[in-house]
Amino acid sequence: MSVTLARKTQFYHQLSAGYQAGLPAEMLLQSAVQMVSSTALAESLLLDIQKGRSLSSALAAKNLISSWEANLLSIGESSGRLDAVLQDLEWFFEGRSRLYREIKSRLHYVFILILFGIVVPPLPQLAS
Repeated sequence: MSVTLARKTQFYHQLSAGYQAGLPAEMLLQSAVQMVSSTALAESLLLDIQKGRSLSSALAAKNLISSWEANLLSIGESSGRLDAVLQDLEWFFEGRSRLYREIKSRLHYVFILILFGIVVPPLPQLAS
């Protein structure tokens, strides 16, 4: 399942803020409903958490996160530092999203320069 960087950033931000506020895992995963397009998938995720499955394994089983994210979340859960891991993941995806937007904007500039380089030189010939 493909998820945009902006949605992942928002997802980890909501998980981090909810965890710091002391919300239970079921309430934390309400934000997963916004990340996935299928409500059945989100309900299945909530059911897994209610059955006692860890957050990392539930998210990984539904292919919402990659294996390295699941490993980081698992380490955070076992060490009791899930809040720090969620915060770090949020910062990582926020920085990555910002970098992606910057690269995209710079490529647009290059594309416009190339376009003007191809289109503008023949304009004097067309005018005469």
